[in-house]
Amino acid sequence: MFDFRLGRRRDGPKKFLGQWEGILQTDGYQAYDNIGGPKLVHVGCWAHSRRKFVDAVKVNKDDTAAIAMVARMDTLFSIDRDARHRQLSAEQRLALRREQAVNEAEEIRRECLALAMTALPKSALGQAAAYTLNMWTKLRRCFDYAEVELSNNLAENSMRPVALGRKAGCTWAARRLDRKWRRSSPWSNPAADWACR
Repeated sequence: MFDFRLGRRRDGPKKFLGQWEGILQTDGYQAYDNIGGPKLVHVGCWAHSRRKFVDAVKVNKDDTAAIAMVARMDTLFSIDRDARHRQLSAEQRLALRREQAVNEAEEIRRECLALAMTALPKSALGQAAAYTLNMWTKLRRCFDYAEVELSNNLAENSMRPVALGRKAGCTWAARRLDRKWRRSSPWSNPAADWACR
């Protein structure tokens, strides 16, 4: 399902989801907190967490801690890439994640805890560690549900033209696309369900 809003206020997701219960995968945007029904499972996106550390590397190309965190997170994605290459089922991929990725994820958490104690809170590295720790419970759920991807990038990239149009002030085009997508709901890209449920 897809629901377009001109703004990013909390009332949009709250109104759209109502008391819906299922798996909702999002970034750390707080408008998604405390919405949906009591059995809604909120899952985080590892790509968003990784991107925060990539931003820290952009600020300081010699930041070995940020570089190491990007590499650790890349390991998680390589495990899923291996599962796709081997054409594993979702359940087999979950077993592979639990066997190979859970310990790596726990090491990421430990490193973030250490970084939160040593990095300046307003630095790119400090913000990346804080973001990851704040999202930890949601990120960790990727290892609990077979159908969940590590990232909601596919869904977000599918919606990017609409978001860019909104940012560019092309609200007439965004509204037109919104009407078109509402008529064709449920949206034709099932991967978008992860970010939009």
